[in-house]
Amino acid sequence: MSQLTSPSELSSYSFLPDNRSALERGLELAFSEALYATPSIYPDLLNANKTLLNALPYLAAERQVVDWSSSDSDAEKRSTTANQYQVFKLSGTRAGIRLALDGLNGETEIQRWHEYGGEPYHMRIRVWITAAPDEDRLQRLNQRIIEAKSERDVFSLGVGVKQSGKIYVGGAVYLAPRLIVGPWIPPVLSARGHIYSAGAVISAFKVTVK
Repeated sequence: MSQLTSPSELSSYSFLPDNRSALERGLELAFSEALYATPSIYPDLLNANKTLLNALPYLAAERQVVDWSSSDSDAEKRSTTANQYQVFKLSGTRAGIRLALDGLNGETEIQRWHEYGGEPYHMRIRVWITAAPDEDRLQRLNQRIIEAKSERDVFSLGVGVKQSGKIYVGGAVYLAPRLIVGPWIPPVLSARGHIYSAGAVISAFKVTVK
């Protein structure tokens, strides 16, 4: 009996004994070809940014991700799982809080008490997202901060919507043609018109959670 080592050796190597039947050999070849046609998951199994999506919840559980929702986008799930070790490592710092909130696709601003003249160990946290948050999203943001901050820290949370777009400027010019008979002299042209401008308005609202 010899051992199969690569797809190119399917025709010469076999796990079966020499008295194998044609049917047994055919089944072995079929299963071996199917096995080698499936990409190996092991090189990226523990890489949250590359592992299979159906393996991601188990990887998140192994890394002790507290806040997990099946309704999150694939990018949010991967970011939450990938950041978890660093969130634990940087727990109690601004960097740790930002990483904890990064998985919910937001832009985080943090001010410590000494930066705005507040009470000791208080901080202001503002999270800007691209869509109006529902109550569940607000609670999840609040819970992630609680898990990542120091026990002594007290925070106020503001959540706003930030959107931006391009500004376009256009104008319309009307020219009146003239017919000149005789020696041609280059005319001096002038034009007038209205200028119209349009743009995207940035709107935001703030919800405070304590």
